[in-house]
Amino acid sequence: MRTATGRCAIKLGYRSRTHEWTALAPARATDTAVPTQEADVYALGASWFISATGWRHVSYPDDADRKDQRQAIVGKPHRPINVPGPLRPLMEGMMSRDPLLRPTSTDVCAALHGML
Repeated sequence: MRTATGRCAIKLGYRSRTHEWTALAPARATDTAVPTQEADVYALGASWFISATGWRHVSYPDDADRKDQRQAIVGKPHRPINVPGPLRPLMEGMMSRDPLLRPTSTDVCAALHGML
């Protein structure tokens, strides 16, 4: 969504008791993690993943406690991104394990704008 000033505005606000960790970036799943824009980009990609597939981006049991969820997010690779169309390569970049390889939020907005 573009604002009147031409900026891309994305409002995130996903939280539920059973899935509050589903969109957590690996770097944020540690006790000493500090929020970053790169982690936000990962979380947005992971949110799109669950929206498009109905699956969490990392596999763990539904009844896993937070510690086990965090260990899965840090230690397991994400599921294959089998999303058709132009979102697939964007989501793959957004969910890169290496934060330096992820697109910036500006890049994500520009890519989405290019898809419209």
